Amino acid sequence: MQGRDKGLVLFQGRRLIDRVVNRLEPQVAALLLSANRHAEDYRAFGWPVLSDTDAEYPGPLAGLSRGMEAAMTPWLLTVPCDGPWLPQDLRQRLVKAIEVGKTSVAIAHDGKGAQFSYALIHCSLHGDLRACFEAGDRRLGGWLMRHNPALADFSDNPQAFTNLNRPEDFDRAERLGRGLFADTETREYFPE
Repeated sequence: MQGRDKGLVLFQGRRLIDRVVNRLEPQVAALLLSANRHAEDYRAFGWPVLSDTDAEYPGPLAGLSRGMEAAMTPWLLTVPCDGPWLPQDLRQRLVKAIEVGKTSVAIAHDGKGAQFSYALIHCSLHGDLRACFEAGDRRLGGWLMRHNPALADFSDNPQAFTNLNRPEDFDRAERLGRGLFADTETREYFPE
């Protein structure tokens, strides 16, 4: 995104973080926002804002670690700020996968692959995460897979996991969101 803070980028007239918070707030008791820049913008939501303790911002495991430290519940639900259509039943399906799989981690699966950024993780795994991180492994997916995660099936709504990483992703999503594609299925997944 050419150095821009993705969460604050406008999409269809609203910042990405606004869209994500609006979809996530009804699903959880509390939010923790992970932000290494523009903390004042994120604090405006009224939720705690966490920053990495390492000035080099070493990736998602560092943010996950901070979230587990600050969590007010035994479980932490993670989502990225660049997925404006996260499922409105994300928590519900991840909890069900945990219950069926009797495991400490559940990951959303879009029918083609695991969506590692959309996960429900028990905070008792924090020590293992820190050990992995300190050993130099910084891959979120690698760490999650170590814990035999349950997969929550979202193959009925794979577009919900469309994330916006590059300017061309925003352009394409804007076209979809404005209904330039005629099929109703696309409009359902990309509501205005």
